[in-house]
Amino acid sequence: MANAEKNPIRFERKNTNLGYIGEEAVILKSMRQFASYQADALSSGMLFLALCTKGRAVFGIDNYRYQADRGVLVLIRPGQEVQFEEILPMSDGIGIAFMQKFIQSALIAYSDFWPLLLELEKKPCVRLNTEEIQSLVRIHRHLFESSRLPDHPFKTEMQRSLMHAMLYEVAMMTSARVGNSPVPESGHFELYYRFTQLVTRFYRTSRSVAFYADKLYVSPKYLGTVVKSVSGKTANRWIDEYVTKEAGKMLRITSRSIREVADTLNFADASFFTKYFKKNAGITPKEYRAQYGR
Repeated sequence: MANAEKNPIRFERKNTNLGYIGEEAVILKSMRQFASYQADALSSGMLFLALCTKGRAVFGIDNYRYQADRGVLVLIRPGQEVQFEEILPMSDGIGIAFMQKFIQSALIAYSDFWPLLLELEKKPCVRLNTEEIQSLVRIHRHLFESSRLPDHPFKTEMQRSLMHAMLYEVAMMTSARVGNSPVPESGHFELYYRFTQLVTRFYRTSRSVAFYADKLYVSPKYLGTVVKSVSGKTANRWIDEYVTKEAGKMLRITSRSIREVADTLNFADASFFTKYFKKNAGITPKEYRAQYGR
């Protein structure tokens, strides 16, 4: 069993198969780049869109196993754990990773896209037809080539327009396949996003809705209403699911004892943690480790 927790996905700027759009996005020229990550469980601090163009890749997202062959578009949201289990030698694909700076600036500009993103979280793999594959490959190629252009007054806006086009191409292609949800107010999604980012930062020390509401300068009732309207879950449920997911990662990929995991997550004792985990995961921490641990 590993002694360290998951590592973040990092890209080297010297890699010739990568293109950088300032601090807003990384353009992946080839899916083969992920082959070197196959031994690790990694955390994604970015929003990934990846398209398999040939061959097959088998991977896990938050302990759920998926398979992508030609034409499968994969979405991985910030904070999810990714495990690349198998990438066949002749496989390939393209991808784009939107970084936190872009995500934060796009909360309002792409407000009509985010409800679809929430639906895609439930079904992160979507199969595209030949014309759709070709369309995304063209936009991806233009983005990658633009990252190689010399500086120009219009370069940044041109690149943002291409990223805008890619997001809405994806929205058009996937919306009919995942269903439609009501579009929350842009301010609601922004508050929801800020709430989720705070939870990822403070989940080890607080599981109280009031704690997060105070940091966001809103009432717990209002925060709960917004989180429910955007995600379909109560704020308490969102926090509990996130804490349980992170606890599960520690149980799977570290050698910490159940008591040490409980201490790390600021539970009063191992007994209280065991009851909390079983309530949310359906099994005890010991049973979870026996079933999913390495």
